[in-house]
Amino acid sequence: MKTHIKKSPVKSSKSKYFYIFLFVVASTYTVLDTAMHWKLTPSQEEMQYTFGLVGVDSNDGIATISVLPSATLKDQITFGCAYSMKSDPVSNQCLDASILAPIKGSVATVGWYKLKSVLGYKNPYPQMVSLELNGKYIKSYNETKVINEGYNQARGLLTCLTLLIYFVVLQFILFFNRRKV
Repeated sequence: MKTHIKKSPVKSSKSKYFYIFLFVVASTYTVLDTAMHWKLTPSQEEMQYTFGLVGVDSNDGIATISVLPSATLKDQITFGCAYSMKSDPVSNQCLDASILAPIKGSVATVGWYKLKSVLGYKNPYPQMVSLELNGKYIKSYNETKVINEGYNQARGLLTCLTLLIYFVVLQFILFFNRRKV
């Protein structure tokens, strides 16, 4: 006569909670990462404008824009263009270097804003929203807003899809874990 030894449900219960814990951690990370990369476009009232000489620094094909509003170099403002918490002027190109090269040294008006703190993280770089040269916009507020909204929709969809995949994987793990007991 064969005797069957049942596996202890305690081990199964512990592994179940471990997988749920992993699901919660992965989901929390995904949501927080999305919040840190969410592209924020200010309202027209939040915009600030700086008028001055445009400087363009191109390194490895990445162009950063600086404006010198006065004669002293210490007043130079370097702008970022990622509009999210995790960005800096060097890693996020405002405009293509070929567009910026001809305007270097020109007097222009830059529309910009400072990002508000998100989850305790503060991005210190002012974010360029518009660039106007001789009454013509090289980059407009509306253009920036449309780009950011499209990015946020794609990022939101990707986050929802990722969370759904996490959930489905968790359900498979829990289902097969139950069958082993």
